[in-house]
Amino acid sequence: MNAPITYWRRLLVLAACDTGNYTVRFTVGEAGTILNTTDAGATWQAQASGVKNNLNGVSFAFTTYGCAVGDKGTIVYTTDGSTWNSASSVPTTLKLNAVDVELGEGVDGLAVGVQGTILFTANCSSWTAQTSNTTANLNGVW
Repeated sequence: MNAPITYWRRLLVLAACDTGNYTVRFTVGEAGTILNTTDAGATWQAQASGVKNNLNGVSFAFTTYGCAVGDKGTIVYTTDGSTWNSASSVPTTLKLNAVDVELGEGVDGLAVGVQGTILFTANCSSWTAQTSNTTANLNGVW
């Protein structure tokens, strides 16, 4: 009698973003995965995120300044497009689903997540909680 063969499948879910330059793109996903391309997707390179939690959303203000958010309140950011750092102040441990950053007088951003979580940043490193007046899960922001 042959023993049954067990196959483990791993689903890699990726979220991608626009950097303003069609040749430069970033995508994030399971277990802290960050990939980038500088040739419009012909080739992709892995970047070290420094985290093991799933990353669910990524956004860039321009080709080198961006943030990624994920499970357990994980937020990482880059100011050079290749080196990622953990945010120094994140007022939640809840799952974050999406992020949007843009240039203003600085780099402003919003992150959203489960149970109505909304966070604001002016630098992608330090975040403050905002009042959403909902407990619904928030899945996107723009």
